[in-house]
Amino acid sequence: MPIDPHFEQFYQRGTSLFLVLEADGTIAWLSENCVQVLGWEPEEMIGKSCRQFVHPEDARKVMDRVSEMQTEGGVLTFESRHRKIDGSWRWLLWDAHRDMDTDLIYACARDVTALQTTNRILEGRQRLLTMIETIACIGYWRYDLEHEEMLWSDEMFHIHGIPIADKGPSMGTIMHMYHGDEQAMLGCDVKQLAEQGEPFHFELEFERPNGEVRFVRMRGHLEQSIEGAPLAICGITQDITEEKELRSRAIQLERLDSLGMLAAGIAHEINNPLAYIDGNLELLHEMLGQQFFFGQRNHDVKEILEDVREGFDRIGKIVHGLRSFARADVQHPRHELETLTVEQIIQDAITLTGYEVRRHAALEIPPFEANLKIAGNGTQLTQVLVNLLLNASQSFGKRHKQSNAIKIIVGATPEEVTIDIKDNGPGISEEVQKQLFSPYTTTKRQEGSLGLGLSLSKQITTAHRGDLKLLESSPAGTTMRIKLPRVGEQRPERGGVEGMERVLIVEDALGLGPTLGRLLGGAYETHFCADASAALEKLERGEHFVHILCELDMVDMTSEEFWIAAASMKQQDKIIFLAGAIDEELRTFIAFTKARVLLKPFKGKDLIEMLDTSKHRDDEVSDVDSTPAP
Repeated sequence: MPIDPHFEQFYQRGTSLFLVLEADGTIAWLSENCVQVLGWEPEEMIGKSCRQFVHPEDARKVMDRVSEMQTEGGVLTFESRHRKIDGSWRWLLWDAHRDMDTDLIYACARDVTALQTTNRILEGRQRLLTMIETIACIGYWRYDLEHEEMLWSDEMFHIHGIPIADKGPSMGTIMHMYHGDEQAMLGCDVKQLAEQGEPFHFELEFERPNGEVRFVRMRGHLEQSIEGAPLAICGITQDITEEKELRSRAIQLERLDSLGMLAAGIAHEINNPLAYIDGNLELLHEMLGQQFFFGQRNHDVKEILEDVREGFDRIGKIVHGLRSFARADVQHPRHELETLTVEQIIQDAITLTGYEVRRHAALEIPPFEANLKIAGNGTQLTQVLVNLLLNASQSFGKRHKQSNAIKIIVGATPEEVTIDIKDNGPGISEEVQKQLFSPYTTTKRQEGSLGLGLSLSKQITTAHRGDLKLLESSPAGTTMRIKLPRVGEQRPERGGVEGMERVLIVEDALGLGPTLGRLLGGAYETHFCADASAALEKLERGEHFVHILCELDMVDMTSEEFWIAAASMKQQDKIIFLAGAIDEELRTFIAFTKARVLLKPFKGKDLIEMLDTSKHRDDEVSDVDSTPAP
């Protein structure tokens, strides 16, 4: 077909492919680029139908397009695959137009094979991503900070039980699905991320529009411009409802496994108080037949009954701890978490493991700051401590008990509490350390261990926004550390009255310090020290207290040493000693110093009355002197 020579050079040198077709699709002319792209010589294509060179799946579409150009004007654009001389296929993007005067079709094509390959790869990856999202129940989201618009993937709509839409719901709609405390936390973390760029990671509970309660794990990070300006918050959300249910069952299974190991020890702990209850009841039965039962033996009867009551109370505590530990795990929403004291968690764990631990090693708990509070599920956190104590006690193997030691070391900062479980066992091998927190990792498989303890303990501490880690391990011993956020101490005050009198409580008995704080919280501002040395440091710094409540039998120094040190700072008159019993040596010390003493157990009103009393010191001393010696 003749062609204007002025244009032929342009057609031949261009990068596009040019063809001229008859009205029925027969090739009338083609540029040299067609030969370069497809490999056919001109004589092999000219005079033949273009259909011969089109992929069978695209041939019908191409011929339909050719037919459309016989009746329609304008330019038609379409894609099709064309066969190369070597049998492979190239994707061509066509622009075609029919000249109504000559009845010829002029077509221009660009080779888009590379683009099509890329698109196919991207489409495949998108399908794979969508499939993975569905399988893993993970959706992604993006919140545009400037326009305050939310973009959700399809899985985000599925997770929240909302029909799929072009864009995500408003932030207000999302917040409405979450509970009050979760709303505050989510809003606070989003704001902190936008302002400071700190990523967040937490678990939340929400309610679908149909009332169904679900749990999700959410992670987010900040998207910034090249200049560092915040653009959007991006993240993923995973539905972990089924995971939490499985975790709950695994926790219960591990708990029952622990109870199996603790059964003998718990029986021993219960048999001890049962033994002296039985003996005292037998003695009481004999005394009932004596004529002077209601006379001179009344004091003995009172002591016997007190012992019996103490035994029943001890059994009750063991059974209560056992029932709490063994009960099915309850998924506590964040807003229902308890405020717990570290002392109570440690006490509960020791109640359950005491016999097993003492069978293998000596247990030591150095004094620590009283009334340390954390927020969490008491049963779950107790289980973490139980797991660590059992692991520490069993690490010694058959080594002689006399050389074995386990320490529970508690530390605190204004932001967090740490509990270290330290043993002087043989340590953990490097091979086990690498997979220490992986499920089913255990060195005690022959003993029937499931290897879930540390894995579940790690999950529990993470869910409490804390951490569990191996602090150190060597042939000299192992230290595991629990780290948990600290809850700020809140003491009740008298309607915000300034100048509330301050009381210093020096007490190393687990649980008693916080109890005294609660008894005095409405009338005094209470401060705590776990040992006498720390209390003296406060006094040396010039801190002012109207009363100092101090355990008479402290671990780090005697009552006399504390009194002398306080007297050097003229603080001794503020001291009230708390005593479980007074021997002759202490009685002599009290008589000489005229120190005030409150005997345990005492009622709250007795304590407050002693603090508020205006009696003369001589009366207080005479009360002490008249106390019968134990």
